[in-house]
Amino acid sequence: SFKFSDFKRYLGKDLDINRVEKAFIYAKQAHRNQLRKSGRPYFEHPLWIAKVAAQLKIDTEGVIAALLHDCVEDTPTTIDQVANLFGDEVALLVDGLTDVKNRTSKILLHQENIAVFRQFLISGINDVRIIILRIIDKLHNGLTIESLSPEKQLKYATRVLGIYSPMAEYVGLHFFKRKLDDIAFEIVNKEKYDEIYKAILDQKQTEREALKKVK
Repeated sequence: SFKFSDFKRYLGKDLDINRVEKAFIYAKQAHRNQLRKSGRPYFEHPLWIAKVAAQLKIDTEGVIAALLHDCVEDTPTTIDQVANLFGDEVALLVDGLTDVKNRTSKILLHQENIAVFRQFLISGINDVRIIILRIIDKLHNGLTIESLSPEKQLKYATRVLGIYSPMAEYVGLHFFKRKLDDIAFEIVNKEKYDEIYKAILDQKQTEREALKKVK
C-alpha cells in the first residue's frame, strides 16, 4: 500500500529523486514482514521520518538515511551494503544514528549525570543531520507510544526530557522540543498535564466568549 508517488510530493526539486526512490524501494522490501508494536507495518516509521526530513529541507543523503536508518539494526542489511548501494555519506549517517541509539539505550539516566552525558553525546556527533533525524525518530515514537508498556513509556519520557528535548533546542528545532516535552510530561505527570490542559481550554473558552461581546 506504500507508493513512491505518494511520498514523492514531499520531496523538493533539489533532491535526487531517483536515488531516494531506490532507497524507498529497498527499505520497503527490507521491512516487508515487520510490524510495530501497534500492529502497523514497520515501514510506516522510517517513511514518516523521511517525510518530515524532506519538509525540513534536509538533503538527499539525509532523506535516504531516514528511510534506511533501521535497516542495519532490524534487518539482515549490513552497513557495508548500505555504503555500496547508497554511498559512504549515507552509510556514515545510518551508522551514526545506530550509535546514538545504542549509547542512549544503555545509559542509566540520573539527574546528576544527565547533563554530562548529553554533552558527551552531542560532542561525539560530527554531523547535525544525525541529531535532527534522531529527534524526528523520537517524536514519531512518542506520537505512537500508546502501544508500549507503562514502564517503556516512562523510560522514553525520561530520555526525552533529559536528552532529546534539550538536543532539539540545541539545533533550533523549537517546535519539536515543545511536542516532545508535551508527550513526555503527560507520561511523567498525567494528573498535572490534564489540569494544565483543562486550564488552557477554559482560558480559550473565556477568550471566545469575550470576543462575542465585542460590538
